[in-house]
Amino acid sequence: MKLLCGCFRDCKELHNVEIPFGVSAIYPGCFYDCNFINKVTIPPSVRYINSYSFFGCHNLGSVVIPERVSYLSAYCFSGCNCLNNVVISSNVTSIDIFCFFQMREFDSIESLNIPSGVTELGQYCFYKCINLRSVTISSSLTIINNYCFQNCSKLDELIIPPRVKSLGDTCFCNCGMTSVEIPSSVTVLVRACFAHCSNLKSVVIPSSVTKLGDYCFNECSSLSRVIIPLSVVSLGSRCFWKCGRLNKVDLPSSVTFIGDECFDSHTLVNKK
Repeated sequence: MKLLCGCFRDCKELHNVEIPFGVSAIYPGCFYDCNFINKVTIPPSVRYINSYSFFGCHNLGSVVIPERVSYLSAYCFSGCNCLNNVVISSNVTSIDIFCFFQMREFDSIESLNIPSGVTELGQYCFYKCINLRSVTISSSLTIINNYCFQNCSKLDELIIPPRVKSLGDTCFCNCGMTSVEIPSSVTVLVRACFAHCSNLKSVVIPSSVTKLGDYCFNECSSLSRVIIPLSVVSLGSRCFWKCGRLNKVDLPSSVTFIGDECFDSHTLVNKK
């Protein structure tokens, strides 16, 4: 049994939804813009939650993803601004683009537990979850895609797992962390990945990293200490621009390229 594309779309009188056991798939846009749904029960028979399934269900407060679901599709819970309790199945291995993307400034998700088995977080996955404070990510994760946690301005508790090898553009831009430790599996810090993290005070860059991209730590106004390892050969444009408290940086001899306005004019760059 399946719930077909858009079958309850724009049903403004739906409040409490209990999907019957036996349904195996919720097709794209099934409950799209059902603004007044505040509770939904998804049975363990469901294996597929497709794109836009619950898009724009602004009053949905909680959701439990059944154990048989292994993939959360694009936009499936995007715009669910009152969502404050999300339980993700331990069998989920991938969370697609814009999955929990928030379009308004009053979303409610404060904490997330991304289970063991998830290897990839899609683009814009948790973009603009402005009340998200802590994320627990299992060690299975290897890829954090572009814009994944961008504008999660209260996110101050996050450990990047040791197997992560790819950080996408602006993935942690404008987040609230005070410190960050980058795992040794990462070789490149891409464009603006930690830009505008105004609470970030210190960062540990491992010796595996060879390149810091444009705007990498741009406008990290509290950043006062950074150690650039000997492995780094390239620093992008405005990499440490407008880091007002970064008074001194020791630059290793390995660096052969420094982009435009890499450092603020007040920062003393000591070439080793």
